[in-house]
Amino acid sequence: MSPAALAAVGVAVAAGAAAQPVAGLGFSLVSVPFLVALLGASDGVRMCVLLSIGLNVVLLARDPGAVRWRPVAALLSAAAVTAVLVGLVASDLPELPTRLAAGLSICVGVVLLISGRRAPRLVGLGGALTAGAVAGAMNALASVAGPPVALWAGNRDWPARTTRAIMQAFFAPLNVVTIVALGLPTVGAAVLIVAVTGLAAGTGLGIAVAGRLAEPTARRATLTVAGLGGAALVVSAVVGLVT
Repeated sequence: MSPAALAAVGVAVAAGAAAQPVAGLGFSLVSVPFLVALLGASDGVRMCVLLSIGLNVVLLARDPGAVRWRPVAALLSAAAVTAVLVGLVASDLPELPTRLAAGLSICVGVVLLISGRRAPRLVGLGGALTAGAVAGAMNALASVAGPPVALWAGNRDWPARTTRAIMQAFFAPLNVVTIVALGLPTVGAAVLIVAVTGLAAGTGLGIAVAGRLAEPTARRATLTVAGLGGAALVVSAVVGLVT
């Protein structure tokens, strides 16, 4: 990989990592489209899942006392099953179908989050299992588990602190299960070093400025970038499939 491409990997990871503490979401939504373009669909998604584990653990360690473990267990019980099932299928998909699935997952996730809609039916144990199952499938396809869980959490009227902690506590083990199902990315040591460096730098920057930027503004910017990236993946996959 050329130095310019390596630098682009680092920037993509850093941008997504910075968005997570500031906007409350966005690492995978922002980073996946760029990593897929740079590393290929399979390795791009796997790299994002792998890096997400570290980011989840760091953010969870900042406020572990805010986690409510019962809903986390309900979400994870369903998500782990679909992540494994979909992951085993996704790991064998060719490049273009994988790219299309990732792009569509990102676009659907962005639309769900932008709509701001509540889902009154997603309450109780059934709602948690449904949201978890969808999140597990989307995580295996595109490393994007956040939107269905955010939609579910929006019906609970929890403080933002509680919602963020629950999501990180859910994402960390789900990403471990997902990377086991998908397999590790097959990239060189240089790519891993640059990606981990970008993750650390972006996370530190995001934590430093999280209290200084308006979350709604940061969220809109994050979702705009993610939507454009997801749409670009869909277009490139469709063009490749029909030509």
